[in-house]
Amino acid sequence: MKACRTTGTLRAALLLATAMVPANAFAQQAAAPAAQPSLEDQFANPPQSARPRVWWHWMNGNITK
Repeated sequence: MKACRTTGTLRAALLLATAMVPANAFAQQAAAPAAQPSLEDQFANPPQSARPRVWWHWMNGNITK
């Protein structure tokens, strides 16, 4: 009988813990709506991930002053 009580208590604790996780996640999302910059501002100053990159190397040392 003792094993059944422990299993039931453990099952109830796990159920309660899993029920609280989504509620906490939704509360955090709803609390902080971020202001989005305008499309013009994003175009004028893009984030680093959207900026162009350059790969430059010399082929066989073919360079002169």
